[in-house]
Amino acid sequence: MLVDVLAKSVISYQLSVISYQLFSSLFPSPFSLFPNTYSFKDYV
Repeated sequence: MLVDVLAKSVISYQLSVISYQLFSSLFPSPFSLFPNTYSFKDYV
């Protein structure tokens, strides 16, 4: 029973890590554009 709980927790942790990596690989490009737009507005 304890082994099953540990296995489920490890699997859920791996899934959360994978989803976080996917999220961070998909979404930093728009977020990194925001400072560029602010600096562009500052120059204009």
